[in-house]
Amino acid sequence: MSPIPGVTASSTPSESHPIAAGVRATSSNVGYFSEYGALTEYTPGGAAPSGWAWDGTSLVSTTGGATLTLAYINGGSVVANDSPGATISKCLIVCGPDDIFGVTLSGSNGTLTVLDTTVVGNLVGTNPQVNGISSDDGLVVRRCHVTRTGDGIHWVGKTGTLISQCYIGSQRFTDEAQHCDGMQHFQDTVDGSTFTVEHCYVASSPSTIGTPMNAALTMGPPSETGNTFTPTINNNYFEAGLYHLRFNHKGRNCVVTNNDFGPIHSGEFDYHEFDTGNGSTYATWSNNRDENGSLIAAP
Repeated sequence: MSPIPGVTASSTPSESHPIAAGVRATSSNVGYFSEYGALTEYTPGGAAPSGWAWDGTSLVSTTGGATLTLAYINGGSVVANDSPGATISKCLIVCGPDDIFGVTLSGSNGTLTVLDTTVVGNLVGTNPQVNGISSDDGLVVRRCHVTRTGDGIHWVGKTGTLISQCYIGSQRFTDEAQHCDGMQHFQDTVDGSTFTVEHCYVASSPSTIGTPMNAALTMGPPSETGNTFTPTINNNYFEAGLYHLRFNHKGRNCVVTNNDFGPIHSGEFDYHEFDTGNGSTYATWSNNRDENGSLIAAP
């Protein structure tokens, strides 16, 4: 397998795995591990695995429920079509210079599952990397490492979405005006959807001139219109962001427990922002602590 320019050893960890259930992710305990087995390399324009075909630099699924395992995508992205989605596991995906995502589900009738995978955004080029892992519908992401992307993990809300034991760090600012979110939940497809973010680590990724990230995790539609959502946010580390944890409009009965927050860096505002002006509510806020171990007061 070819060396990956600009990626440190921690981005392709080689220690034993899997991590125990409930253990928080770090930069070296999630993602692809060499112990899983040798990877088959696929390059845009070359051979494609069964159930997939190249469309430019995108490896696109050609069958419903396609799978991709132990693959090294060298200079491209992976696009799963809807119904019923696809499963990506134990892969290393290194995007090309003009790709705008790493792995994505395109369509609104399926679920993308990504397991034990490392996604590396474009290391050169001028296009801002939009996201590392994303879905237009259902999404399950476990034990993944995402680096060098604009947004790390991005999803449109659907009940059953789960982001667990993932590490996001060294995100890429293509320009200083761009903002990066470690994770972003956007517009829900139905009213009252639920999702869980647990045991994750979102590291600080300022720009070269110190422009802060927008948020480690931001949730909800950007305006007062849209569907409601109910998140469970448990046992994560949120290091940075203008507001490290951001609840926009339409949050209902939010559960926020056992999270640790990094310090408020220069140019940042607070540990959290919670929109209560549009009826947003939380059901539980407990044992959330700042960088000194002190309890952070509920919104």
